[in-house]
Amino acid sequence: MTDRMAWTWRTAAVGFGAAVVLGACGTGGGGGAAGVGDTVSDGGNVAGPDATDGASGATDAGSGATDASSAGDTTDVGSDSDAPNVGGDSDAAEVSGDSVATDVTSDGGMTDAGSDGGGTPAAWTSCKANADCVAVELACCDHCNGGKLGGFHKDHAAAAKAALGPSNCSGVACTEKACGPAIAWCEAGACKAGPDPAFGGGCKSLDAAACGKTPSCQGMFAVAQADACGKGGATAAVYQGCGDAGVTCGGALTCASHDADGKLWVFPSTCLPAGFSAKPYEACCKPSGGGTCEAGSAASLAKFCLQPTGGVGGLKEGEAFDVVVWPKGCLSSSCTKVHKAACSAAVDASGALVIDGAICLEDTGGGGPCTADCGGGGFAKCAAPKLAKGSYTAKLGGLTLTFSVPSMAGAALCSGSPW
Repeated sequence: MTDRMAWTWRTAAVGFGAAVVLGACGTGGGGGAAGVGDTVSDGGNVAGPDATDGASGATDAGSGATDASSAGDTTDVGSDSDAPNVGGDSDAAEVSGDSVATDVTSDGGMTDAGSDGGGTPAAWTSCKANADCVAVELACCDHCNGGKLGGFHKDHAAAAKAALGPSNCSGVACTEKACGPAIAWCEAGACKAGPDPAFGGGCKSLDAAACGKTPSCQGMFAVAQADACGKGGATAAVYQGCGDAGVTCGGALTCASHDADGKLWVFPSTCLPAGFSAKPYEACCKPSGGGTCEAGSAASLAKFCLQPTGGVGGLKEGEAFDVVVWPKGCLSSSCTKVHKAACSAAVDASGALVIDGAICLEDTGGGGPCTADCGGGGFAKCAAPKLAKGSYTAKLGGLTLTFSVPSMAGAALCSGSPW
């Protein structure tokens, strides 16, 4: 069964990119990383597309250097006087020593390595999922000790490191402060990177946004008891806390109460965040049935059908539908009195749709003639909870029905027979 309820279960902390350090820092005046974009190399200093020389905006790449642009253009950069200003003063970076030739910006330790239209190629940071991204150290010192992180697509991380990382770390001294390991994630189609927010404090202290970006953590969401059991209107799951992603969770729906206020919630697995206590599932969701017969006798329930509310179309994802239950036997409408017809439906801990009900009948024929119309037993009709897309099993006593949501328009989905 997939997505047992029509709840917006949000996933978190699965498959996040890991930090990588692609190659060690240089230890001497070896040649720099050239040949990426309009990169110019001379004696270990790399001038990226936005690099300029001091206030003049000219790049001194040394005599005899060649512009190895990807477009194949050749530029004479033999002296300061005829060196091109490639990027403009506004986003220029001087690349010498342990400087970083990159447009990577920092925001409280979280780094966005997005393109500015003339710096980092967009493909380097483009992503569709967290697993596409890796964190790359872009300075001689790591991000804990004055360096910078960049988030890049894993297929372009090596190129980004070569083009944007330092060319010569000889003589650079770094502090030895400890901080969280680097992580990367995909946000709005671009890779980003930063220190692991769970470092030191654990997952339970994180809010939903931080938990979702942290590979060692998983967000925990739940649906209010009334909504989970088809008695409420909203179906969106609510963030309840953050837990350790290394813990294996069982797949059964779990009823739990919030320790602070006693409110009941239904979680999609057996993992619960701090501050919640597990309860028997029936404490949250249990078919109320039809009650007892105060008059007449309880008939055997022999057939049930699932049908869209209003009887038009098929079962639809996230929409309530009706359950209809019939009693057993051909019961004459002229000799049968229906005292009660009621039913209920709820999803149990295994994800099955459990139906219960009561139809209370009285034989009023008194041994006389009765019409043979078989329409006297009536039926019970009740609302079923909203279901998400997936396959399900409905149960009524010994009757079962396997069905899917959405279902094709047409006849109702039924199991059993009153005859």
